[in-house]
Amino acid sequence: MSEQRDIFLVCDAIGGPDDGRRDLHRLGELLASSGHRVRLIAVRAGGDRPEPAFETTVLTARLRFRGGGRVISRLGEIFRSARPGGVVIVTHPAAMEWVGRADTAGLKVVGVHRVPHAVAETKPGYAQVLRDFARADRFLALTREDADGWARAGLSNADVIPDWFDTGAPEQAEPAPATGQVVLGPSVLTHDKGVDMLLESWAVVARRQPSWRLRFHGTGPEEPRLRRMAAELGVDDSVEFHPAAQDPETTLSEASIVALPSREEVFPEALLAAMGHGLPVVAFDCSPAVREVLTGEVDGLLVDPGHTEQFALALELLMTDEGLRDKLGRGARESVRRFSSENISARWNRLFTLLFR
Repeated sequence: MSEQRDIFLVCDAIGGPDDGRRDLHRLGELLASSGHRVRLIAVRAGGDRPEPAFETTVLTARLRFRGGGRVISRLGEIFRSARPGGVVIVTHPAAMEWVGRADTAGLKVVGVHRVPHAVAETKPGYAQVLRDFARADRFLALTREDADGWARAGLSNADVIPDWFDTGAPEQAEPAPATGQVVLGPSVLTHDKGVDMLLESWAVVARRQPSWRLRFHGTGPEEPRLRRMAAELGVDDSVEFHPAAQDPETTLSEASIVALPSREEVFPEALLAAMGHGLPVVAFDCSPAVREVLTGEVDGLLVDPGHTEQFALALELLMTDEGLRDKLGRGARESVRRFSSENISARWNRLFTLLFR
């Protein structure tokens, strides 16, 4: 059992569409499950109040405010209530600015930034991220590649702890044999998920493998266009569009291959879910997170971004080689255990221990 600590999870705004509410709650729940006392602190309100499983404090109800002396004072007051060994985790540069001005004596401050470094350095707030998170005792990215990028940019405190994902597949049960002739595509039909590129790839392979089906369970703004595209490519008879699955495990059990044609991914949960069920994945090498999760020819197949013909060839290789599907599926099931809640929680606890040595 790890040492119980007071954990203050500080964000800029709570509520609203862009506050990363789900990610904050998942992190808080993970830490709370380790026995820590978690408290969520939002500097300001920002829409509907969520209902997390832990105590929540909003420092000001105003979306915009000047000065901030009362906010800084209140933050310091909250932090002083911590028992020895307390940790402040900050998930937004604006929140880090406030924490950096508050009294954090006796506490350790950890910054978390989910945006890939290559994306962040193109954004207007990049300089603020570098300036404010340099004050943290540790700055965490989701992948080693991103942590190295931040370190090269000047954040010598950069480190990595990925997100966690429990697949839902029984830990001891053997995966079902991947013998059904179904390729499962993304469940979110948006431009970023690259379904249009997958359809282009499918048009190449479907003619040579007519007994296979490409199946989608989900919706999105691109669905009407994608249906038209499938018809124009002449593959609508082998492409199936279904509503969102009520039972994702059953959906995965009916497939033999999962396709991840995304143009970008921050943390590819669909990839992890497939791997946890022992399914081989064909994915575009579109982001550090995909490269962190998937090792080509060990637990899946990686394809150069945007190369639809290569993607088609990778799909066909798996379609025609049941032994390879089985090998990669077993590798995937073993590899994905790195991202279990148990393992990621242990990494957080090791970090806390290291910070207080």
